[in-house]
Amino acid sequence: MSGTRQPGGQREIVNTVGTALAVTPHDVGKILTNLDNTGNVAYTVQTAANFRPGDQVTILAADGGTLTVNFTAGQLITFNNTAAASVALSTGSEILGGGFIFTCLSAAKWHCAFLTGPAQTVTVA
Repeated sequence: MSGTRQPGGQREIVNTVGTALAVTPHDVGKILTNLDNTGNVAYTVQTAANFRPGDQVTILAADGGTLTVNFTAGQLITFNNTAAASVALSTGSEILGGGFIFTCLSAAKWHCAFLTGPAQTVTVA
């Protein structure tokens, strides 16, 4: 079973330490950031089958290192792509202030909503 939702909209913020973090059902409802982490960070989200439809995870770029979020191949729906495996903020001066909201749609699909400004480039793979 997935993680519990916080009553009243109060959500836990987790500042990622290190270069990699596995995102599990325990992280549902949390806001994950790379605050105070000047290096590159890669998040790997477990397969959608481990989550419930409607589960959400927010990931925000709060420092300058590349921020990449990886999924099981073909499970990510994002900008003009229904079978992506990752999204990243990796263009040097276009990382800070960006982010993503990921919503589990089914046991096989995640949806990615961009939290980016018009000058930020998101790399989809």
